[in-house]
Amino acid sequence: MTMSFDKTVAAWAKIWNGDLSLIDSVIHPGFTSHAAPLAGGPATDSVGRDNLRMWVSGIHSMISELRFGIHVGPFVDDPFVVIRWHAEGTYEGRRIEFYGTDILKIADEVIAEYWANADSLWFAQQIGMTEIPALT
Repeated sequence: MTMSFDKTVAAWAKIWNGDLSLIDSVIHPGFTSHAAPLAGGPATDSVGRDNLRMWVSGIHSMISELRFGIHVGPFVDDPFVVIRWHAEGTYEGRRIEFYGTDILKIADEVIAEYWANADSLWFAQQIGMTEIPALT
């Protein structure tokens, strides 16, 4: 593997900090994200670079000054990399913060899969979601 795990993780953090130009060089074309929806329920898969672009740009349009920092890791168990992160930003004039853990699977020297485990309830409470929509 020519791209080191540290460089891969650094690029991943830059993507989440808004540098979408890195997606085509760091993310596999068949990239799959496994993440539970904010409203709860089982994880749903999202496939492709464009979906990642929309996800990252969407959260940045919602939360200004959004910054992600890696607090623990990376821990490597080839082909997997695990990091613990902290994010903070401003939502409707209020400072918010939340934490999460990412598991990245590296294939063909790029990130092929992503499992997210974020503190979605704390995030939802901070942005004013007082009621979680019923699952139907």
